Amino acid sequence: MTRDDLDALIFLSKTHRGIHKDRASLTFKITVSAATLYVACVTANYAHPIDAPAGVVWTLVALVFAIVAWHHFASAQASEQNQKLAQDAEDLVIADLQSRNQKLAKPDKNPRKSAWLWELAFLFLTAITARYLITH
Repeated sequence: MTRDDLDALIFLSKTHRGIHKDRASLTFKITVSAATLYVACVTANYAHPIDAPAGVVWTLVALVFAIVAWHHFASAQASEQNQKLAQDAEDLVIADLQSRNQKLAKPDKNPRKSAWLWELAFLFLTAITARYLITH
């Protein structure tokens, strides 16, 4: 493999790992923002109580959660593709270096693979708590 081939593979790896990192950061920010929205709604309701039907409150809370869940799922799918492309490029680089008798270990493929599920679980509990506190 030529030096240009190696540089291209390293570029692919860094690019796709960087995209994954940026997407994970955005997903976390969206989770925190949605949880903050729920807390702000509870706080506003305690400051100036409204007599909203429980169904309306539940629908709005569920709608926000569904939008965030859809985003997180789509983001996880896209991140999986980025991680696979990065890993494939790294595997080729490692194979080339090992063919030159250099010992290298493969990096962890995706340590945050299920982080989005934990973020959604946290947000779900926050949503249920907010709905309860607003309607009771």
